[in-house]
Amino acid sequence: MTRNRVFILLAFLLVVVSLLTLRLYRQGTREVLIQFQDRQLSYAQQSLRTDQVLFQARARGLRALSSFVSLREANLDRLRLDIESYARQIDRFTSKPISLYDARATGSNSTDRGPWGRTGTTAGCSVGT
Repeated sequence: MTRNRVFILLAFLLVVVSLLTLRLYRQGTREVLIQFQDRQLSYAQQSLRTDQVLFQARARGLRALSSFVSLREANLDRLRLDIESYARQIDRFTSKPISLYDARATGSNSTDRGPWGRTGTTAGCSVGT
């Protein structure tokens, strides 16, 4: 009879511990979801601000390019020089070059005008071997 009581007591303790563990699991999951939702809103707002700044900068650039006299006069040689000059001017303020290196630390591609990079483009970056 005492053996049965011990088994019943152990079974009861196992059920209690299991229920407490399940409660802690659900509470932890709920807290993680709340933190995620709070941060998700923050990340979305930050992304929105970044996109707004990007679009505003592009709009300013388009307004500057459309104001070139060489564009209105259809002087293609002068327009090319104006655009190159404008690009050099804004490159100082916008981004730094991005370079991609292979396993031997040899430059394989770059957005910078360099010996292995594509001149001023970011498209088509690939890893060289």
